[in-house]
Amino acid sequence: MKIHIRKIAPGLVVAGALLLLPARPATAQAFTNLHNLVLTNGTTPHAGLVLAGNTLYGTAEEYGGGPGGGSGSVFKLAIDGSSFTNLHTFTQGADGGNPDGGVVQGGGILYGMAIFGAAAGSGCLYAINTNGTGLTNVHIFSALSGSFPYTNADGASPITGLVLSGSTLYGTAQDGGKYGWGVAFAVQTNGSGFTNLHSFMPADGQYPNTLILGGSTLYGTGGGGASGSGTIFRFNTDGSGFTNFHSFTPEDPSTQTNTDGAYSPGRLWLSGSTLYGTASRGGYWGNGTIFKVDTNGAGFTVLHQFSATNGAGVNSDGATPMAGLILWSNTLYGTAEQGGSFGEGTVFSLKTDGSSFTTLHSFTATEGVAGTNADGVNPTGGLVLSGSVLYGTASAGGTAGHGTIFSILAPPPLNIALAGTNAVLNWPTNITGFNLESATNLAAPSWTAVAGQYDVTNPVSGKLKFYRLMHP
Repeated sequence: MKIHIRKIAPGLVVAGALLLLPARPATAQAFTNLHNLVLTNGTTPHAGLVLAGNTLYGTAEEYGGGPGGGSGSVFKLAIDGSSFTNLHTFTQGADGGNPDGGVVQGGGILYGMAIFGAAAGSGCLYAINTNGTGLTNVHIFSALSGSFPYTNADGASPITGLVLSGSTLYGTAQDGGKYGWGVAFAVQTNGSGFTNLHSFMPADGQYPNTLILGGSTLYGTGGGGASGSGTIFRFNTDGSGFTNFHSFTPEDPSTQTNTDGAYSPGRLWLSGSTLYGTASRGGYWGNGTIFKVDTNGAGFTVLHQFSATNGAGVNSDGATPMAGLILWSNTLYGTAEQGGSFGEGTVFSLKTDGSSFTTLHSFTATEGVAGTNADGVNPTGGLVLSGSVLYGTASAGGTAGHGTIFSILAPPPLNIALAGTNAVLNWPTNITGFNLESATNLAAPSWTAVAGQYDVTNPVSGKLKFYRLMHP
């Protein structure tokens, strides 16, 4: 149970409390392992999921064809974990191989990228119907030159995810291009009009990561930069105006620490004129940071420094966040690949001002050579939110040791304000299943149901009153 207490008037304290009680024994945030990946349906899901209706879509980077066969897969399943379907198993032939960056969905079609394979061996951008039919190559990346720095016209090794805007796909490839350090590109969903928007050099952010779109501007992160610790950049959708507006500070070579973080591999989140993101290394303890920065490059602020780990890789909050964040109300949610109570990664939340960091779930330790457990380990992909439920992937662990797909109930924001002698409480109207309760103390609380949903005015008497949203 997490209690947030704030004084809102002299002599009166009102608290918002969240207590989530699942129907069966579980963590306070009702973690559920929806599906365990096995060799025949793909293994090692590095990317997050996308949600369309009540269906989740994702990719597994490896296998999918049983022992010795397959090079990853595209899959779908219902949000309750049922009806898992392997839509396509990649062969690393004409269809590409090892999809690492997830998919985007539009008009009943999934679009994604495969790192290897296709005609030139440099990977491809593919499209496939949501029922698994009609796989086509939208773009096949060309062969690299035979010597360093291994250049080409359009890039190679497209690892991270795509952005879909209308009929245009935007993405990055981490190798190739004019200088051999990767490209950002645009292409129509029918495969026409491929454009190399920017070829990267070490100074401006080599090995570019996933992009996001805000208006007519694309924002992204990469390695390199002034100190070699990574960059945050922006450019226009026509490729003009490229600007590296934040270079992370140099890491201490012996401790891999710095003040602001280093290497930001996850997708940024844009809210108004503020970008939120994670750095997988650096920070005071070398375990990464969570940050925000204005889109003009001003106001860079570290919101959270992931804490030091012990010799077993254990800490309280997680370490090495490889994915980006999502924002709900004034709360950010994300994953850390390592650290936590067992050193196997965490799901976390924190406010946009950096306060109230909460570890929602610590993935449990694995057993034996197979690396199995009940919930999965090492989440490297981001989260997707539907209602008050977060969905994500763990890249390893689970009952077969090959990764899991999970859900976790996210505590909805309970907003409390004082109006005379009344407390006015509200929470998002798209959240179902929660009931409001109150108590006058927390030492020996006796919780009482408060009538109303979503926007409630409740009289307050005495000096203290506490409120919580209760999920059965």
